[in-house]
Amino acid sequence: MLGMSGIELQERLARQGITLAVVVLTAYPDTQTTVRAIKGGAVTLLEKPCRDQELWDAIRTALAHDREESRREARQREIRQRLESLTPAELQVLERIVQGDSNKAMARQLGVSVRTIEVRRQRIFHKLASESVAELVRMYLEAHPSSPAS
Repeated sequence: MLGMSGIELQERLARQGITLAVVVLTAYPDTQTTVRAIKGGAVTLLEKPCRDQELWDAIRTALAHDREESRREARQREIRQRLESLTPAELQVLERIVQGDSNKAMARQLGVSVRTIEVRRQRIFHKLASESVAELVRMYLEAHPSSPAS
């Protein structure tokens, strides 16, 4: 490419928030280039010249990676929408569920009765369409990947 390397293009796209599964082809596969490409999100790095089959395999892998990433992002959006339906009081209870607090501990911390906590938990399970605490925690962590609880 004239004026810009593939790695530079990859980095520019990332700065603009454009996420694509990338396969980097290079005639100069040094360690620094490889590390930079992979840290930048490249699926793989191939040395030129490469076999056609090797390139097709890398493209298939990149497309599968892209599909999986799209599914993950859609799931995160769906979970966040469900979480937005929670009241602030329900969200406080959910956060304490994720921390592993008991109903009694939550009631004490929030200054409400255990029955109030039980009612809020029921609403949380209903609004998030969850059937178990494990599923609630998994959903919360999917929506908050950098959460301290993760």
